[in-house]
Amino acid sequence: MNIPNYSMYTDAGNHAVDAIVRSARILKLTWPQVHQELRSLAERFPEDFGEATDTAVRECVYQSLTYCTDPFYGDPIMDNATKVRELESAIKLLTEVDAIIQTVFGSTDVGEEYYATIGEILYDLRSDIDTIRALYGA
Repeated sequence: MNIPNYSMYTDAGNHAVDAIVRSARILKLTWPQVHQELRSLAERFPEDFGEATDTAVRECVYQSLTYCTDPFYGDPIMDNATKVRELESAIKLLTEVDAIIQTVFGSTDVGEEYYATIGEILYDLRSDIDTIRALYGA
C-alpha cells in the first residue's frame, strides 16, 4: 500500500497521519476536528511526530481532505459497505504501524504508550464497523 507523503519526517509519521486522514474521511470529520487530531498526535509524541502541526503537514492533510469537506464540490456519499471496507483498511494500516512501532521501540515506556494509543484507535474503528453493520446491515 502506498502511503501519501504528508511532509512528515519519517515513514512512520506519514503512516500515523494517513491513519488520521482515513479516519477523517470515513467519519466525515470537520477541519477543526482533524486539526485537533494532528495537535494531539504532536503533543502526545513530540519526539516522533512533533511536526504533525507544521504548516506543510497541515496543508497536505487539508488538501487531501478538501473533496470531503468542501460543499462546493459536493460530498461523495459512501455506501455502508464501502465505509466498512475503508474502516477495515484503516485497521489493517494501524496494525502495520503497530508492528513498525514494536520493532522500533520494543517494550520501552514510549513503545507502551504507542501501543495503548493504537489499541484505543483500533477499538474505536472496530466499534464503528460494528455500529454500521448493526444499523445498516453492511
